[in-house]
Amino acid sequence: MYSVYSSEQLAQVLGVPLFKSDLYMPAYRAGRIGRWRLVHGGFGLDRGYYSGQWGVVGMPVLLREHQGRELTWMSLSPHEIESQELGCRYAYGHTVVMGLGMGWVAINMALNPAVQRVTVIELDPEVIELFDHSQAISGLPEDIRNKLHIVQADAMQWQPDSPVDFLYADIWRCLEEPQTLDDVRHMQANVQAETIYFWGQELAIHALAGHAGLWPQQVQRCVAETIALPLLQPADFDYPQMISDVVRLRRERNPVQLPPAVASQIALRPIVDSDMAFLFQLYASTRAEEKALCEWNEKPWSEFLQMQFSLQQAQYSKNHPQANFYLITKSDVSIGRMYVEREIGAIHLIDISLLPEYRLHGIGSVMIKRLIEEAGAEHMPVTLRVQKNNLALDFYQRLGFQIAGDEGVFWFMRHMPQGMATA
Repeated sequence: MYSVYSSEQLAQVLGVPLFKSDLYMPAYRAGRIGRWRLVHGGFGLDRGYYSGQWGVVGMPVLLREHQGRELTWMSLSPHEIESQELGCRYAYGHTVVMGLGMGWVAINMALNPAVQRVTVIELDPEVIELFDHSQAISGLPEDIRNKLHIVQADAMQWQPDSPVDFLYADIWRCLEEPQTLDDVRHMQANVQAETIYFWGQELAIHALAGHAGLWPQQVQRCVAETIALPLLQPADFDYPQMISDVVRLRRERNPVQLPPAVASQIALRPIVDSDMAFLFQLYASTRAEEKALCEWNEKPWSEFLQMQFSLQQAQYSKNHPQANFYLITKSDVSIGRMYVEREIGAIHLIDISLLPEYRLHGIGSVMIKRLIEEAGAEHMPVTLRVQKNNLALDFYQRLGFQIAGDEGVFWFMRHMPQGMATA
């Protein structure tokens, strides 16, 4: 059916504009190297990172083979271009790019007159070989090509031999991966760049700023005090408004919904003594990123975790003697924990955590929504505390929780039932 229409006609019929950018779009040659494949799409639709719906034609896509299927690793979609363009526009001096991908960011940084050198760090030799095969830089002037220097190395370990002015990090397949901020801190400890921009930093800032509406002072304070990294904060346009737009569109683009058949498999049961081994495994999984940054051997680290776990359990029991301590199960398999205290006039969520492989699948949302429904039936709020530097803050806000108090390193949050006024 589409073959009888031009791309412009299709876009007009669908009521969307065709996406255009003033940034350079290489003419990639398709091909495959090992697990990686570079292809071109036909006509499609995509929502931008900070803008609306667009029609897209001939979009290059980088695919990676994984367990018998191909996953999209990167594409030149409106969403990806807009989510990376600040790095291209504001890079300067000696710029380091962590993660080659399709090389689009590095190429556009090299085209930026403020940039003298672009050092690209890529771990996978197949990605580097595919980039060479793609001939993405063949149409560039020699002086631009000479700015690009690709180094095969681990982004988490590489250290420069000369000062770095601007660091751009994008080594993740998905936005908002839980370890993103820790990864950036680790890279910066090695690189010591003057300015940093990382893929999806707007989402991280919003999650940690603690307020639905962002004023410039709130963004600056969050970056300086909570994130504590020299992040790019453009001053020549309304960056806080961009952050708000990105978050709004992100929520519209990716509403997490667990299929009813799967949701029905998720249940709670009281914790018993024989669950302690699982609970320790779960607790250890929440400290995995810390372990990666430490140089401890396995035995002392395990002993340290066991001590911390025991202290946490004792503290929960002492501070919440009337609490219900539940295991979260999926088809009777233990996957997480949920600690709840039903107080007079409120339900307090003490703790909820899931094994890594069950995170970001909507399970936490299902459990908290059930708690909200229970409280709503009794015309009571649900309350919780979350550390100010915890990316889960944005997750709770998406579920309707609002900040109700400042408790030092914690925000006290409350979800009010419909029709009930905030005290």
